[in-house]
Amino acid sequence: SSKNEVSSLPTVRTLLGDSHGVADSLSAEVNKLEEKLRAVQEAHAASLADKRATYERNLTALQRQIHTTEAASAAIVNETHQLEHENQAMLRHAHDLSSDNDALRADLVALKINLSSAVEFADRALDGANDTEAEELSVIRDLEVRHEANSA
Repeated sequence: SSKNEVSSLPTVRTLLGDSHGVADSLSAEVNKLEEKLRAVQEAHAASLADKRATYERNLTALQRQIHTTEAASAAIVNETHQLEHENQAMLRHAHDLSSDNDALRADLVALKINLSSAVEFADRALDGANDTEAEELSVIRDLEVRHEANSA
């Protein structure tokens, strides 16, 4: 393309011979070059505007994506804090249950000891209370025998 532009320029002989025509010819060539330069600049400006619009669309989409990701991250952080709080509450409750269990075990051990003592006491009391053959009760037996004899 530049070879065609150079070949369309007037030769040196033409320049020296007809200066008025040469000036017109040069002016026409300059006008053509300016027009071509304007067309190239407009094409580049349009291409640049398209690229800028595409870049801005992509940037806006990325910003939306970042905002969505940040919102999801914040929700996860909140949920994590809530779960940690619930976990701590459950741990406190588990410790409380464990303490209550220990106290109940101690009570059951004491109850078992008391029951063993009560059974032992009852056994001894019953063994000692079998006084049907006791000397002091012979009066009652004599009375029963007399009563039966009188009734017969």
